[in-house]
Amino acid sequence: MEKSVATHVSRATTPESVETELASLWRDLGGRTTATRAIMSNLVVFHQESKGAHADLDDEIRDLRIAEVARQHPCRVIILVRARPGIRHEPGAAVSILTFGTSEGGYAVEQIAICSSCNERAVPSIVRRLTLGDLPTSVWWAEDVSRLPPLDALVDLGRQFIYDSREWHDVRAGFAAVAAIAGRDRRPDLVDLNWRRLRPMQQAVFHWLRRPGATRADLAAIHLRHRPDEAALAWLLLGWLTSCVPGSASPDLEWTLDEAADVEAVLSVSLTARGREEVSAVMNDHHVTLETPSTPAPFLVAIRPESAAEAVAAELRSLGRDLGLNRAVQNAHARLREASGL
Repeated sequence: MEKSVATHVSRATTPESVETELASLWRDLGGRTTATRAIMSNLVVFHQESKGAHADLDDEIRDLRIAEVARQHPCRVIILVRARPGIRHEPGAAVSILTFGTSEGGYAVEQIAICSSCNERAVPSIVRRLTLGDLPTSVWWAEDVSRLPPLDALVDLGRQFIYDSREWHDVRAGFAAVAAIAGRDRRPDLVDLNWRRLRPMQQAVFHWLRRPGATRADLAAIHLRHRPDEAALAWLLLGWLTSCVPGSASPDLEWTLDEAADVEAVLSVSLTARGREEVSAVMNDHHVTLETPSTPAPFLVAIRPESAAEAVAAELRSLGRDLGLNRAVQNAHARLREASGL
């Protein structure tokens, strides 16, 4: 099966005529393709209109990153573009059908793009009218959470709330926003694409914890250093370490988190046990290396490259609540407040 989009047909319309135009597109395609309509879930992609320019909805539905998500996980994509505050214009819409595969067979997915200047209270009615109610809905916040906090009305509509803390310009504001979501009684499943990058580091730390002679309460100090653009990843690691590693809940635990000038290492951590054994783990773009004084050779965990589209598609397939991420977010938020003296 071809990886690229074989057919991409789109049409401008109005919000009220979306379903009518989609049905018309399917009829037009019926004589030219044998592709099967495929919908496994609803994916709502939110972002705000660029400053100084109205959104081009045809460009929105031709976003290659979103198309790649739909290729790997067929879904009805609803792209919700919100006009910037203070800017009013008539709502617009566009519909599209993407066909993947070959001329002998394949599958097709639907895309809907809406641009609106409505207030937050009107967002649920727009989304509910376009999603298919018998399928799970995920919300992908394609904005910097630290600069544009999520709309409560939109967050509550999805089973999953997807974001990427790697894009945050203000780590403190970002963690405050997602910690508020994680603390709700009826909360969506948090999905941080940046969190997925920590899995090799977590595997390395668990390898150390399972070492012979490890005790249940032996962690005395955590020292973290990160590349200048990886502060959110470092705080996520600190939040995870202080929520799951034995001894990390002790009030006597020492911890530091600093920015490093070394751009080769994405992230490094030094863990000191109460028996004064020290372990160090260094993460670069290719692997994690863990070293301890008691082992003759380092322990290596390879890092598999993963695009944002691959990460989103994988999370859409899994549909599970990551309690480790929830705890890490809340612990990181608490440590950030502690570091700020709040």
